[in-house]
Amino acid sequence: MRWRRAALPAGRPGPARPPGRPPAHGLIEDFSMRRPYPALLALLAFSGYTLFTLLQAEQSLLQFGVQLLSRPDTAQVVIDLYLMALLASVWMLNDARRRGRSVRSVLPYLLLTAVFVSIGPLLYLVVQGWRRPSALPGRRR
Repeated sequence: MRWRRAALPAGRPGPARPPGRPPAHGLIEDFSMRRPYPALLALLAFSGYTLFTLLQAEQSLLQFGVQLLSRPDTAQVVIDLYLMALLASVWMLNDARRRGRSVRSVLPYLLLTAVFVSIGPLLYLVVQGWRRPSALPGRRR
């Protein structure tokens, strides 16, 4: 995987960038958004496992959540998970705005994130990864 460095302030010399490569805006991973295969693999595997466990569960998803929050040790894990879900949601919203898309276009991913946490961002990575890079405002192919 290749990482691009954040853009440096004007007047400061930075690392040379290959010709035809757009300027970096923050730390962006090239690999996942251009080739969503790792995200697709994770999405399919985890979605399949989630479906398998939901079909075999003896209680509803809501009852399971309440049970997890009833003990401090498992509650800490759930809180940690949802903090990461919040960060992923903010990232998806910012990415959609940067791409010139409306907040409404991200709502399905946010709902999936609220219920299944990682499935929402993984699906977002897969769907956005199949879009052509030239669809981004200000980017060249």
